[in-house]
Amino acid sequence: MAVEDLNDLVDSVRRQSSVEVVEAAGLTDQNLIGYLMDAFWEARLDGALTSDHDLDDEFLEPPLSNDLAQLLVIYASFNIVKNRLLQTNTVFRTKAGPVEYEVQQSAQLLTALLKDMSVRRKQLLDKLVADREIEAGVLMFDNISARDTATMNGLDSYTTYWANSSQGGW
Repeated sequence: MAVEDLNDLVDSVRRQSSVEVVEAAGLTDQNLIGYLMDAFWEARLDGALTSDHDLDDEFLEPPLSNDLAQLLVIYASFNIVKNRLLQTNTVFRTKAGPVEYEVQQSAQLLTALLKDMSVRRKQLLDKLVADREIEAGVLMFDNISARDTATMNGLDSYTTYWANSSQGGW
């Protein structure tokens, strides 16, 4: 099954991000589609989607495989949780005369969710490269950038190239 419409991914984003996080942030379906649209372009910048893939309003052309659609869900969920984490007040304290009130919210759970999503994103990208569903162009770009930076700073570009290529580059 291929995914053509971002509306088909809204429920997945809601579940992946945690329904409570989505509700606490007051996100509507249209907001979630906006996050998915942003995720599309992030995935394209990361090299997971090629210039053959396009987004017209809420419709994907050509339709995405389930693996690539899940990648968009992870990207969108990551940004939702990250924004919720940024809005979380960890400590709220007030005092009026002899009366004090304090509430603490732990950000550790949201931080753990972000770490988990980052790991899952990397695993999915690695799987897509291994399955040859996407190219490893981002790694090449990173290596070219590192080589050029080394050359501009007077370092031996061959040494930089060799070090980077041994870490999974060319």
